[in-house]
Amino acid sequence: MMTTQPRVIWGSDVWAETDGWASAHCADTATSEYIGPLDVWVSAGTGLPAGAYLDAPPAKEDGKAIVRTGEGWSLLADHRGETAYHKQTGAKTVIAEIGELPATVTLLAPQSQFDVWDEPTGEWVTDAAAEQQSLNAQATQQKTALLSEATAMIAPLQDAVDMGMATPEEETALLDWKFYRVMLTRVDVAAHPVTWPAHP
Repeated sequence: MMTTQPRVIWGSDVWAETDGWASAHCADTATSEYIGPLDVWVSAGTGLPAGAYLDAPPAKEDGKAIVRTGEGWSLLADHRGETAYHKQTGAKTVIAEIGELPATVTLLAPQSQFDVWDEPTGEWVTDAAAEQQSLNAQATQQKTALLSEATAMIAPLQDAVDMGMATPEEETALLDWKFYRVMLTRVDVAAHPVTWPAHP
């Protein structure tokens, strides 16, 4: 701004005695976050416009936002843009507002779908029972699919043998598939990692 422009003269009552420009430290009128120093126009008999203050804010700090509060300028936690995780569900959310994190979220990421939040320790812990149950269900599903495949392969080979039409290769294949099916039935789906028999 040109130095020839008039500068406001403040009265003892903190109201402007003259029209003029004043150097102010300004905050966003919606969020109260500091936006920087600005020259603002002040009319005689009035004070600074909304969001403008004469006192300087504190120096910026990493992870903090400068905000105007009822007590003056304050440094508040600023996690905006960071990913947080809901303690109940582990679901992701992006922090969009200034301030301390809500008690319902944490910046620590769960390491698996079976992690549950442990408030006393302030960390995720794995629910071993839920993980085991899931692994058992997956192994049972795979075992069922492999048994179905083996049975489907055995049926036509068995027909060929029963009718005396099997070739030596088919007879060998039938024995291999029957052996495989027996070994499948003996697989322990609760022992992880599961050891599967060699596929014929």
